[in-house]
Amino acid sequence: MDGVSLIRTWLDFMASTELGADAVLRGSQLTGGTNAIMLGTLAAAYAEGGRFADAVTTAELATTLAEAEGQKEVAEKNRELLKSYRAGQPWREVPPRTGDK
Repeated sequence: MDGVSLIRTWLDFMASTELGADAVLRGSQLTGGTNAIMLGTLAAAYAEGGRFADAVTTAELATTLAEAEGQKEVAEKNRELLKSYRAGQPWREVPPRTGDK
């Protein structure tokens, strides 16, 4: 797992709890709201709490920032997440099962 994936996994875990959502919001504030990964995770936290309008707005900003920074994978992931948020669904990523052939 590369560093970005590790950070994203930790942030996703944090976003899945009420306390974690507050921590992600604070982290986003500390970065000045200019970190696409933090904003994408904040959008996930909003969606998890049923705040889909906030999730959409935040994920759109994360996508725009990622594109401006040349972070193509981050932008694409946020576009994918936006589909769920617009449908009123939080994002749930199921980890791959090990041992399957």
